[in-house]
Amino acid sequence: MNNISGVKIQLKNGNYSLKSIDFPNNISSLNQATMTLPGGVYTTFRTYDQNKIIFWNKHIERLNQSAKLEGRTIEIDKIPLRIALKEFVNRQITDLRIRILISIFEDPITIHFLSEELIPVNPKAYNLGVEVVTTRTIRENPKAKRTDFINQQINFHLGPEVNEAIIEDKAGNLLEGYSSNLFAIIKGIIYTENDSVLHGITRSIVLEEAAKCEIPIIFTPININNLHEINEMFITSTSRAVLPVIKINREIVGDGTPGHITKLMLKHYLSRLETDLENL
Repeated sequence: MNNISGVKIQLKNGNYSLKSIDFPNNISSLNQATMTLPGGVYTTFRTYDQNKIIFWNKHIERLNQSAKLEGRTIEIDKIPLRIALKEFVNRQITDLRIRILISIFEDPITIHFLSEELIPVNPKAYNLGVEVVTTRTIRENPKAKRTDFINQQINFHLGPEVNEAIIEDKAGNLLEGYSSNLFAIIKGIIYTENDSVLHGITRSIVLEEAAKCEIPIIFTPININNLHEINEMFITSTSRAVLPVIKINREIVGDGTPGHITKLMLKHYLSRLETDLENL
């Protein structure tokens, strides 16, 4: 049996209904489940303490923005959608990784909730760091979170010691991960691409906290040929928070340990979790 759950949502006049989706037993991940449904735009997040989430409004904004970038305008009735999400979450007994998928090319537009059991990052990874690799991938309309990009993630197989694949453009610039944003620190300055990447919600919080700490930020990517200049590197996502990177393509980053700014951004992000968590 798989651990994937899914429902189709119907919203009408402030009310909602949930219709369960039965996935085949060979569907074992959220990405695989997503690709069985009509394409569209999506957002992914996790629960805390089973019934808490963070930055709900930002996730709805992301769905609206992604649809708009695809030439569709959607109006999501946020209140019944959130109540429906609460019912969906309460049917399960563990923390979840949740995806809201809106099939914007169907008529009428359909909404789906998908979930899988959350497998947290090993706490040791925040003290020791993780390894990433690079991949040459073309991402059309990168600021829109579209389901067609998931196919590329499914077809790229990470090794057992590798946490993430970082997208490298034709010029060798390191843009973002398949499911994360990338940050590099050189001489106390944070570098991160801005124009050609999806603006992750965790990314936005880290940028806010970095600005509060008066850490300089330059919105330009690091080139693969300049890895020797990097003192620190980290990736961000809802499930990873702020995760130190100590190897890229088996090459050691900095001194091979999580750096001061990385640790500081993780500390600030965790503080935001404490203050910004919302009950469903």
